Amino acid sequence: MSFSGPVTRSDGEAMRAVMEDPAYARMSCYLVADMSGCTGIEPDARKYMAEWSRDGGKLLAAVAVYGVSFALRTIISLTLAAIKFLGREQIEVVFFKSEAEALKWVAGHRAGGEA
Repeated sequence: MSFSGPVTRSDGEAMRAVMEDPAYARMSCYLVADMSGCTGIEPDARKYMAEWSRDGGKLLAAVAVYGVSFALRTIISLTLAAIKFLGREQIEVVFFKSEAEALKWVAGHRAGGEA
């Protein structure tokens, strides 16, 4: 997924709708996110991520992020820390410099190890 501008609640809702499609019900989904065009995460989107984590269900196995600025990486890390502090299930999020590194990590993670 490639983001342009700020991440919105509707972005999160669209991702979740795809993952909740019955065709994918027995699969673990991985999100590879190109954040090079992302300018931030709207507060309502951060709230939605926290709500999603509360709902449980392992729809998303992990997220591999690349192209993220230092400032946005900090916001993402703080959001994840807040979710963890609230005792909610936390999705594994890993940061990479390139798409190739992210895809290699996903392949390794899917195979049961980490690349």
